[in-house]
Amino acid sequence: MSLFNTIIIAIALVAFGSATDAIDSADVGLNANLILADSVITPSVCNKGCVDCRNGFEVIDGETTTRTCHDACGGSGGSCCSDGKGLDACDHFSGLVCKDGSCNASNGGKVCKDASIERVINSCIGVEACMNAGSNGGSVGDVVDSCHGRHACAGAAYGGSIDTIENSCNYGNFNCYRLARKGSIGHILSSCSGTAGSAVLVNYACYRVGNGEPTGDILSCCNGENEVCCQSSYICSITTLPKACASDLTVGIRGFARRFADE
Repeated sequence: MSLFNTIIIAIALVAFGSATDAIDSADVGLNANLILADSVITPSVCNKGCVDCRNGFEVIDGETTTRTCHDACGGSGGSCCSDGKGLDACDHFSGLVCKDGSCNASNGGKVCKDASIERVINSCIGVEACMNAGSNGGSVGDVVDSCHGRHACAGAAYGGSIDTIENSCNYGNFNCYRLARKGSIGHILSSCSGTAGSAVLVNYACYRVGNGEPTGDILSCCNGENEVCCQSSYICSITTLPKACASDLTVGIRGFARRFADE
């Protein structure tokens, strides 16, 4: 196992513990400070509790209940799994969803419907954001501060796999749409997004990257209206991305082993 994957697993274990611990804990989340592109990025933490879901129903002590995740989140207008129109935005969703507005939309849409994502924190916000992500036998790990926008990350890792999406696929529409569909991508960090506060939305950033083929990590690239990668491309491989996307870890993210800023 690589050092990179070892660190990811260790952080996940420390930050979340078991699924039961995550449900009971009032302070669940990633507390590590990412050192990325010479700046410190502090991921959001889930300090409002979360709901463990299996096929759209709440799981307590490992047992699936008859209560929907939508109801466990507070129902219409709740803290998660709400489409803004009173419908269940987490129908058939499996994974942990934070009660911080994740898997929500303000004007309808099947947010997180049929998705399978290990943990969702401040993510999957917008009409059909993350819908079908990780479905059809696929898998998506932690999604943190990501997939904000209409159809953002929808169909990502459908029949494929993505290890982590963090601070990515934001400020636009269809960003990371069908990413790694029946293919695989490692870690997506601070990539595939528009610019916060910009009047110009970036759409289709990293659209269909990794379709049907293995792809490396996407690190701190494909951001801003002048650096959109694979916009409207049917298939985009890692070889067509800017070289910075596939940099050696010690270059691309300044040494991920120094993930904790105070170490």
